[in-house]
Amino acid sequence: MWVKIDDKMPEHPKVVAAGARLGRQGSGRVLAVWLACSCWVARQETDGVIPASILRGMTLYDRAPLQVAEAMAEPVTIAGKTRAGLLERLEDGSGYRLHDHHDYQPSRTQLEARRAKGLTRIQQFRARLAADQAGASGHPLCNGVTGDGVTPPVTLPVTPIVTLPPFPDPVPIPKPQERAPRAREGCVFTGRRLVLTIRQHAHLARMCGGVEVDLVGEAYPRWDAALDASQEPFQVLDWCEAQLKTELGIRRPATPTAADYAEAERIYHHVARGCSHNPLCPDRETCVGKTALRVMLHRIQPRAVRA
Repeated sequence: MWVKIDDKMPEHPKVVAAGARLGRQGSGRVLAVWLACSCWVARQETDGVIPASILRGMTLYDRAPLQVAEAMAEPVTIAGKTRAGLLERLEDGSGYRLHDHHDYQPSRTQLEARRAKGLTRIQQFRARLAADQAGASGHPLCNGVTGDGVTPPVTLPVTPIVTLPPFPDPVPIPKPQERAPRAREGCVFTGRRLVLTIRQHAHLARMCGGVEVDLVGEAYPRWDAALDASQEPFQVLDWCEAQLKTELGIRRPATPTAADYAEAERIYHHVARGCSHNPLCPDRETCVGKTALRVMLHRIQPRAVRA
């Protein structure tokens, strides 16, 4: 159900007068309670009557809705004439009635008549539809029609229906490793499931960081056999990087060697901000040792680290 509201309602003299009785922000309180009452009346179809018990429960819109209703029920003087307020008190004191409700909103009787008219129209439409679907033989336009003098129908050749194979559901998505690599890149290794191009091999070789690993002759065939046994989907570089990091971690010595200390010392001297001690400091060996350990932990991608 809809409620009709004048677009000049916020500036109406009755709203301003009732708000002045309530004090600060009174007009806003009046508009909130009046709109809540109008919506409740239209929804319940009470012909503008709202009980005091319903008003008392409208604390969501104002902290004292009955006080606002009393302010709206007071008469208002407009242009020297005394007029009724936004609400009218009922004679038995049980509630209020919206002033001039029937002048702007439909009454309950009008709404019931409108619904009955709509229901009748729907029933008539359904009856006509049922009569049309009962059969074309009963239709007056179809009676008495014969085939005399009618051109015989033209028989067209029937096109055979081609039956297509069933479409798979869900559609299988080809795995990345099963796609053929581009010919211009070339392949360094081609196994049952693992196919590595020159660029991918160069990337994995850079990851070794100087550690000798026979990728083509030893690592790739072993990884391909593991993939063929698992039959799990995989991304080529992700899989190979994970395998290579595992193998490099296993090959990594437990303690730094003399060569590792020499490499760490070279990096230590190369980075000017490495250590604040002078080269003759007794803690220098400790700093170099810490640097060597950090270099060992980052041998896949060596980088200078502060000691």
